[in-house]
Amino acid sequence: MNQLEDDYWLRLAQDGSENTSHLDSTPGKHQITQIDGVEPLDSQFGVWPVKTVPDRLLDPLFGSLDPLDDDRDPTAPASQQQTSTYAILDAAKIRNLPEQLETSGLRFRCLFKGDAFNELKDVAPWIVKLEEGNTFTQKLFTQVDSNADVWPAEAGIYFRADGTLEDLWRHFRRFTRVQDNNGKWYYQRFWEGRMAVGLLHSNTSPFVNIEPTRIRSAIFISGRSAQIADISAISSAPTPPILLKEDRDAYDMAVEQKFSIDFSHSLAQCVPEQLRILGLIDTLPISAMITGLIDDLRPLGFRRRSDIGRLAVLGLYYGRWFLADPRVAPFSQEILGQQHSSAGLRALRMEETLAQRQWHQLVTTQKGLESTIKDLRAFSNNPATSLSLEPEWDFQDQSTRASFLHTCHMQQVRHSLPDETYNDHRHVHTILARLWTPFFLDDPMHKPLKALFDSRSATIAIDIIDMLESRLPRSQRGTDHG
Repeated sequence: MNQLEDDYWLRLAQDGSENTSHLDSTPGKHQITQIDGVEPLDSQFGVWPVKTVPDRLLDPLFGSLDPLDDDRDPTAPASQQQTSTYAILDAAKIRNLPEQLETSGLRFRCLFKGDAFNELKDVAPWIVKLEEGNTFTQKLFTQVDSNADVWPAEAGIYFRADGTLEDLWRHFRRFTRVQDNNGKWYYQRFWEGRMAVGLLHSNTSPFVNIEPTRIRSAIFISGRSAQIADISAISSAPTPPILLKEDRDAYDMAVEQKFSIDFSHSLAQCVPEQLRILGLIDTLPISAMITGLIDDLRPLGFRRRSDIGRLAVLGLYYGRWFLADPRVAPFSQEILGQQHSSAGLRALRMEETLAQRQWHQLVTTQKGLESTIKDLRAFSNNPATSLSLEPEWDFQDQSTRASFLHTCHMQQVRHSLPDETYNDHRHVHTILARLWTPFFLDDPMHKPLKALFDSRSATIAIDIIDMLESRLPRSQRGTDHG
């Protein structure tokens, strides 16, 4: 089969179709509903009847849908009018997916064909018509902590649609590759849930309706949440999707968000003790920290995940805004701003420089938390206690101390911290700032601390001591860590 026969958009171009905008991406055109608290199925041992999907996803995936009020041909075949549930699954994330589909009893087809199919079928996207009660369908939504679990991999997207599997196969194949204004081709991995959400309003979105297909809704699952997008009213003229700059920007942002989420999970697995010290019960605050750090590093030429990841590890310990801390800013600007050097070398130098500082030994171990609790307790017992800015916290000279205290004062004013007899809130803020920078009240990883400061508690020091001590091992709580 030649390229013209195999490419829908090239056939349209030869037919002289008008080259108008592919998609009216007016904001708000897609109605999106979010469902939280989605828990995967377990082994369901002793359960009857066995569930196919989690309860919170049953209606979006297999519930009845209202009939469409449109001008579709009532004489069309029943197969084109019936609403079914489909998935596009990533074979790169599901072990032996082609072989599993062969024995699933479901209808399926790979979105690649020809040489691409022969070479890439084991990592390619596959469209599958799902059925309630089917064992393979159930497996997609089950987690029993085995290597065969599919749920944690977030291996695909789901949608409800009218039309046959062949109709939908042809529809989605049109969007596996897209062109920009210069005619350059790009592969578009729209079957990744986090990518797909970013594509909803894109000029190259596959979530549009070109007869005879009618996509009713799309379901994107990430972690314990699902987003349901109403697609039924989104139509498109059958014209080639052109990748515009804003589409590239949206896609890049989706890629960055996916990296932030994935890397935050990796950090949680590698250093769970740091999550304990921060009092975190999930990774969303870490993901937000990484996303913000990416925004800071982008103008400095940081693009590679490994380089951003190296600095994100530092952010996990020091805090979201550590590069602006007066103890760090002088050399962070010098090191990271040298754009004639590779980003990888700059990230490594930054890591090595911080590792040599005394503060590093406190912030990367429990010692920093223990020392902070000790000083908070001393202040609570005697509010007239003067604040100590010792060299161990990297206050090596008077200039650094003055700059740090000035920055703390500016943040205290910004957050309207009470200025009373002994400046309890401000003094406590400064003690905590030694460990987690003067900007910790704006750090997504320290929202519980911010909530305490926002409460304007009259016993702020005691309240924070209680919070921080709860993060210590039980055997060390309530003791003097001096």
